[in-house]
Amino acid sequence: ICFLDYRLGAHTGLEILKQVFSIGFDAPIIFLTGYGDYATDVQAMKSGASDYLIKGEFDGALLERVIRYSLSRDRLKRDLKKAYDELETRVEERTRQLAEANNELLKENNIRSAVEKELKESKRLLDGIISAVPDIVYRLDENGKVTFLSEAVKEYGYSPEELNGGFLSDLVHPEDRKRIYYHIRERRTGVRSTKGVELKLLRKDLNESTQDGDSLLLNKEPVFLLSARGLYETDELGTRIFIGSQGILRDITPLKQEEEARRKLQMQLRRAEKLKTIGLLSGGMAHDYNNLLTAVLGNINLAQTGVETGRKIHSYLVAAEAATLQAAALTRKFITFSEGGSPVKREQNISHVLKKACESIVSASPLNYELSFPEEQLTVEIDENQMVVAIEGILQNAVEAMPEGGVIEVKTEKFAYPDDTPDILLALKIGKYVKVSIRDHGCGIPKESLPHIFDPYFTTKEMGPRKGLGMGLSIVHSIIEKHGGNIFAESEVGKGTTFEIYIPAKIQVRESDPHAAHSFSISKGKILVMDDERLLRIVVGSMLKKLGYEVKLTKDGSEALASYEDALNEKKGFEAVLLDLTVPGGMGGKETIRKLKKMDPNVKAIVSSGYSHDAIMKEYAKFGFRGVLPKPFDMKQLKKALLNVTSTPPRDVP
Repeated sequence: ICFLDYRLGAHTGLEILKQVFSIGFDAPIIFLTGYGDYATDVQAMKSGASDYLIKGEFDGALLERVIRYSLSRDRLKRDLKKAYDELETRVEERTRQLAEANNELLKENNIRSAVEKELKESKRLLDGIISAVPDIVYRLDENGKVTFLSEAVKEYGYSPEELNGGFLSDLVHPEDRKRIYYHIRERRTGVRSTKGVELKLLRKDLNESTQDGDSLLLNKEPVFLLSARGLYETDELGTRIFIGSQGILRDITPLKQEEEARRKLQMQLRRAEKLKTIGLLSGGMAHDYNNLLTAVLGNINLAQTGVETGRKIHSYLVAAEAATLQAAALTRKFITFSEGGSPVKREQNISHVLKKACESIVSASPLNYELSFPEEQLTVEIDENQMVVAIEGILQNAVEAMPEGGVIEVKTEKFAYPDDTPDILLALKIGKYVKVSIRDHGCGIPKESLPHIFDPYFTTKEMGPRKGLGMGLSIVHSIIEKHGGNIFAESEVGKGTTFEIYIPAKIQVRESDPHAAHSFSISKGKILVMDDERLLRIVVGSMLKKLGYEVKLTKDGSEALASYEDALNEKKGFEAVLLDLTVPGGMGGKETIRKLKKMDPNVKAIVSSGYSHDAIMKEYAKFGFRGVLPKPFDMKQLKKALLNVTSTPPRDVP
């Protein structure tokens, strides 16, 4: 018996079949064809082949049956020839036997055709299911090489054809490759097989386009869950033989992104809770501290008026005044955390604020600074004191990061979101901003610390006085956020850190200089003071007297109203009224001004508070006040506030 393949170089199997029969070859020939050559198979049978087999679709049983039938037909042919020669009378019987055998063969052929059709339909159905599934389906041989890979792999820059015969583990990120090598080539089955193992794959298209390597890959690599099991066959002796592995890779990148977004949101919520706790504490303390600081500062100013400049005691008073002002600045930082600590905004040229902060922090250090501002004036609406505190906090970190000296780079530019960064998602509202970049070349921030630098109490410094309290960048973040902006940091250990601040831009440029001097006509008269703190009343009264005013001191709103009414009745009204905003257990400034306005619509009232960022302090005119005087204040500030209200024409405020 012979086996003849259809594909044989320059000649086809049909041609060779005809040639061998033409020279008298009479051994049975079984024709071998590829899938889908049914017409060829029929032609081969017509040309004398005893049977045919489709490569890849027959097993041992089918092969044995085909050989048997081929030999059987050959014997029949020989027997017929012999019978024809010897016994012509037995021709009809043999013919009948051949007819029966032929009928049986046709039946088997029909069965085979039906089976082939069913197999084709099953394959079509399976291919359709696999192509519709977004998961990557794979199959490996016993050596771990790819024998099948679904079309889903194209989504990641690969084609099944190019990976066929290679190792699937080569597509896994190097960080995960060793860990999951044996999971991909899983030999176990059932409950012990691999399920839900997380790994990262390398995108082929990303690898080819990436210029700076890993930093981009870490952000873009898809994350998968691997499930796999071993494949086995059983031989004639019942022994299980390992023939490979198959598995599924499910892309869970969107889920991981959602998980990361939730993690960041939870971190922001925890940060907000910490800030709220600090705010409740600092807000309550600020009022008391600022009252005390006002008393200290006022007494220092009073003492200075009685001491000649140049005397040693005068220098002591100047130093005490400076220390008190530093304490006031520290109190303002903590007020920033309080819920009512909204900024008192004015239009400012941002370059002025940056220069002021650089001169304060960098000029006192061994570092230099470079300012890069556009020719166009960039105007923002900010609380200057708060913004200076924020910029100083970042600059102070930069100074500490470069103990051996260096240059801090400060740059401003216009920025529109999202137009200027269409591919980058920032936590900003759509609109125009001024972008401030502050870059140092210091030690940098470790990757694991970077997400926490704005958390309250987080610090990499030693804790303690004049070391680290972990509040600096928390205060910075709170200030920027309350101005409707945001702050981001990028850092690399050993190379430095860049802070990017986004502040909402003011469309129109200021026409006047907010720091220009004003001339006031000095107006003497009688001032009504209302404050619940006795020490503060005495100090403010003494400062006013030193400024040339007459003074009436009251401890709450009720006394202030009575005194104001008496003065009106006597036709000896007050030139101005200074009201403390908060009076525990009594009538405060808000209620007092409302009643004073009923008595005298033209009352010239100034609101004062140790909690300087109360909403009333920010929008005092809406509540009927002519001016505002945050505590602590010195004699110059007190005088300026009085001149502001007494030199302006009366006006009603709705």
